[in-house]
Amino acid sequence: MRKVPRPLLLLLGAVLAFVVAWSLFVPPLQVPDEQAHYGYVQSLVEKHKRPKGGGRNTPRQLSTEEEAAGLHSRAFTIIQNPHEKPPWSAAAEARWRAAARALDGGGRSNVRNLGTQAINPPLYYLYEAIPYELASGGDFFDRLYAMRLFSGLLMLVTAVAGWLVVGEFVGDARLLQLAGASVVALQPMTTFISSGVNPDAAFDALIGLVIWLSVRTLLRGLAWRRAAALVALMIGAALVKGTALLFLPAVAFALLVPVWRARRELLRSAIVGRAALVAGGCALVAAVALFASRGGGGQVDHAYPKSLAEAREFVSYLLRFWLPHKPPFTRDFPVLRTFPPYSVYIKTSWASFGWLETRFPEAVYPLFALVSLSTFAGAAVALKRRLFRIPGAVLLFFALMLFPLLLGLGWLEYRELVTLKYGIRIQGRYLLPLMPITGVAVAAALTLLRDRRRELAAGLVVGGMAVLQILSLAMVAGRFYA
Repeated sequence: MRKVPRPLLLLLGAVLAFVVAWSLFVPPLQVPDEQAHYGYVQSLVEKHKRPKGGGRNTPRQLSTEEEAAGLHSRAFTIIQNPHEKPPWSAAAEARWRAAARALDGGGRSNVRNLGTQAINPPLYYLYEAIPYELASGGDFFDRLYAMRLFSGLLMLVTAVAGWLVVGEFVGDARLLQLAGASVVALQPMTTFISSGVNPDAAFDALIGLVIWLSVRTLLRGLAWRRAAALVALMIGAALVKGTALLFLPAVAFALLVPVWRARRELLRSAIVGRAALVAGGCALVAAVALFASRGGGGQVDHAYPKSLAEAREFVSYLLRFWLPHKPPFTRDFPVLRTFPPYSVYIKTSWASFGWLETRFPEAVYPLFALVSLSTFAGAAVALKRRLFRIPGAVLLFFALMLFPLLLGLGWLEYRELVTLKYGIRIQGRYLLPLMPITGVAVAAALTLLRDRRRELAAGLVVGGMAVLQILSLAMVAGRFYA
């Protein structure tokens, strides 16, 4: 503990306080898909096997206990219904206690169908099986809140990852490091999701560490222990979410660049051998991801365009998604008429709680968009003026982390739109694993200021993120308790 920088310790203390607040404050099952994720853990513990699943239109069939808990807490009728609140009354609690006694510890093992969540790899759910077992003597809500608190501990790992990534660029400039890390550690949506039962908690933490080791490799060269740790983290991420496959190109790039740089110092056989080891590690990650997610399907009917016509239509969809006006010669998609980059990636990454229905007033979100654009614009200016140095290889790595993810999310949305006729379902929180990159951008933008102004701006960043957390909790209080 003596080696841990004091600013990091203080930041982690704040993170822990917010984790506890979110874990206990949000009503049961009001974190996206929490009922299915809880059911997955319940199936692993009670039946010792992964649950069965189905398509988007297949109704979930939860355990008798969870159905009863949802009924007595109104958890299912509250979802995306701002006019409904939990029944905060002694009578409602008494009815639940009676129902729990009638179950007499039973009704936990008959989880029959969890829809598309059943294809998720099992690692996060095995982690959550620990608090489930520890609280097995209690009722449904005892286990749920224990699992939430246990999940929230992963937010500390995410915070440390943000601190480490920013630290690779700022050296001993603790003020810049704290400001950049606070954007990762105190992001309300990350804390909200991580403090519920949701595998994104583990995924965000693991990918944060992947970004750190990849950046470290690009900056300091290839070290086999670091490379092995990087592959191990990617395997861990693949055992949490199949989305890890979308980050493989970036990780392979980070491992191959040092091999290319050393091409004049090594024999050809050594270069081929190292490249083969990198390829083998990436192939292992891909194999684990496909096996753990039961073939990698489930969310879409096929993983890539099967014809030139479909490829053209997908490109048309992407253009319509990302451009504010309909380009000529593109198909019209009515659900894309609200400029999705703003309505999806700004609104639902900054502050959309509950099941996305609990939000700030509409007038607040343009401010979030302005802050986001200003941060990255400021970082770009700092790089151009050489006030902040990020090697070109690292910038390319950041791009390889972002664009395959956006492309994969776009493909998922396109196939659901074509096959199931849904509106937009992807969410900005799917970009939250890349928050350490945003932390670097914040640190870079702050270098545009000098001395006292920089200190003041850094303080505003840290304090502003903490205030945003408090305001977000207050908004949730108004939604569920007022």
